[in-house]
Amino acid sequence: MSAAAHWKHQQAGGSNKREKHDRPLPAFCKDCLERRKDDDDPQALCETCATFRLDGDGESDKTLATWYSKIDQSAVERIQLLNTFLNEHYPSSVEPEVYLARHMSLFMNLPLVDISSPMMSSAVDTLCLAHLGTNRKDQRLLHASQTAYGRVLASIMQAVSGKGGKKQYTPRDVIASCLLMSVYNDGSPGEIRARNYATHLFGAAQYAQACGPNCLDPERPFDQKVLMWVRFQTLFVCAAKRKKFFWEERRWRDKEDRFPPGGSRDWFPLLVPLPGMLERSDPFLKINAATPPRLQQVFKLCVELDSYRERLLSWVETDFAGRPGIAAITDPENFDFEIEEHCFITTSSTFTTFHVFVNPAHAMRCIVSWILALISDCTLLRLIRTYPAATTFLKRSFHEIEQKAYFTACDICKSVYYYSVLNSLAYAHMLYVFIDLTKTFFEEYGGEKEIGWCQACMIATKLRIERPSKDESGKGSTRRRGTLCRVGDLLGGFERACRYRSGPVVRPRDCEATQQIEGG
Repeated sequence: MSAAAHWKHQQAGGSNKREKHDRPLPAFCKDCLERRKDDDDPQALCETCATFRLDGDGESDKTLATWYSKIDQSAVERIQLLNTFLNEHYPSSVEPEVYLARHMSLFMNLPLVDISSPMMSSAVDTLCLAHLGTNRKDQRLLHASQTAYGRVLASIMQAVSGKGGKKQYTPRDVIASCLLMSVYNDGSPGEIRARNYATHLFGAAQYAQACGPNCLDPERPFDQKVLMWVRFQTLFVCAAKRKKFFWEERRWRDKEDRFPPGGSRDWFPLLVPLPGMLERSDPFLKINAATPPRLQQVFKLCVELDSYRERLLSWVETDFAGRPGIAAITDPENFDFEIEEHCFITTSSTFTTFHVFVNPAHAMRCIVSWILALISDCTLLRLIRTYPAATTFLKRSFHEIEQKAYFTACDICKSVYYYSVLNSLAYAHMLYVFIDLTKTFFEEYGGEKEIGWCQACMIATKLRIERPSKDESGKGSTRRRGTLCRVGDLLGGFERACRYRSGPVVRPRDCEATQQIEGG
């Protein structure tokens, strides 16, 4: 009985228990049973059956049947569902760029850990039933996934509140379940999907911060993946929410010494201060603030934002040194005209050269650095508009900082050439979010040509996302493989950060601190 059929059997009032007249559970897989039924070669067994079958005088079948009967049938069904889910999202033959996702994904380690706790088992049921129900267009499976989702939320609330007497869940159960629920969107309405990712991921980060660094052990493979996922993806959510990122604390960053060596060891610590600086900037930008800010705090923050941008861009320039780097539209051989973005960018004169990265990891490091540098610049520009005297503490004028931000936005646009080649839908969704952010900047900057370019590029990217992929023969088409990356759900989340001209500005009459600045 398949996993879906088993669940439907239960809903119809069926039972998992075998009646007395039922045959004992077989000691062989389906293929071996067929071979034995045909009496062709009753001794021929597959490798798995040969491994588990006991040698003896006929007692092996009974022993193995007894062993099978002690297995929790619901656990078997859950593993079958999880296997189907993982085969869909992590096939054996994948594009090279998917390695980056595998490197941080905790899903690949789920079969190796104990998921028998009510919270973890419900979290796995939520994802797997939603996945199966969506593929089969079965509303009963989708409703079952929503029921399991409700059980997860109830368990998380119980764990967070500390109610329920004896401690039932470990911090790892709570954090991992929150991460799993952050990618749950198959069975929920559209308006809920957009909030799921940020809400659950931010909740996982807050709970981890409250429990402390010792709640997860990076020496354990599953815990390490949980930490790596929280560390990387929460950075984007905290930047969008403008809330301090807990990885900025030294006690958490020390965990990185026990991660596998890689290019992010030196790079990632440069990124983490930005969300905290965004949170600190918000009180200085409020209209009619109850308490005028201290000028030294404003000026210090401006200097920090300026230095942050310089460190990131300096790192990118060093990372790009000696790399193969340019694709020009004057050379058609550099472009694949089956890719929607390539068809567009070769017909536009707004950008005539594009970045070529060494590999997806290199591309990720560069574009994330540019994105965060752009957000930093726009925040700095907002502060300077509010407190013009802050430029006396900086090395650059308002116009010079704006020009620097413009070149950074252009670098992001020039990454479209490489990102659109990557087959994974995760990169397509990320590209859509990043180009939308640069479009917002160009609207503030007044770049009409660049705005039009971004709009057309987003249309091309959306068409590529919706386009069916070719099958293995290259002739027919098949449904595109889905993605578990939910960064695309942050679409529009960075708009506020890039509105440095059109947003409200504290006028001298609104803030005593500004009057002091203007008065010298």
